Amino acid sequence: VSHLGKCALHGSPKVKSLVALSLKYLCAEQKHRRFLVSGGGIRTLLGLVDLEEEVARDAARQTLAQVCIVTNPSAFSYSEQLDTVRPLVNLLDHRHELLQFEAAMALTNLLTVSDELRTRAIQAEAWNGCKELLFSENDMLQRAGIEALCNLCMAPEILERFADGRAELEIKVFIGFCGSEDIATRIASSGALAMLASCEEVAIKITESSHFDTFLTVLAETDESDVLHRL
Repeated sequence: VSHLGKCALHGSPKVKSLVALSLKYLCAEQKHRRFLVSGGGIRTLLGLVDLEEEVARDAARQTLAQVCIVTNPSAFSYSEQLDTVRPLVNLLDHRHELLQFEAAMALTNLLTVSDELRTRAIQAEAWNGCKELLFSENDMLQRAGIEALCNLCMAPEILERFADGRAELEIKVFIGFCGSEDIATRIASSGALAMLASCEEVAIKITESSHFDTFLTVLAETDESDVLHRL
């Protein structure tokens, strides 16, 4: 990994593309991804996420996402944590659902780090990018999007948006997903509402939603402790 890093640092655009593809194949098996982190591969990947060649650029961004999914973010330096946000958010708009899914999963893990990192993600339009995933027909993509949004709800900027009444659609969406057939989606959406409701102004907005009856129905009918605890 360290040798590939040197090639990426000093090589031509073609060499950089080959390094991106090499790192992608190296990380195809999950057990190998820790070697990329310990060998300084995160910084190498960050230097490859804006390559002009689309295949190589996608390879670098996807590999970065795959590593972030399975790695404790504390294994990254703080600058690496912050610099990883933008390419992951960019990947949310990709035409391939697998890359969108992996980007959302990676962001979900990364967003647990700090308010500063969540602010960086919000500034990069992560909120809108993840929200768009909720309208996919792919259930796994919906779940990944709702889980990332749940972690973004910890950000003061998001609480302020809800408190100011600028997120009526999001309240309806979170309530709607509380009735999802997928348990992980129900837990994430109810968790988002729980965090938002910790702010009195937002709690009032939730009760004023036209979908609040749906919320009460879910609360009355669910017997899952994880969901009940959050609701």
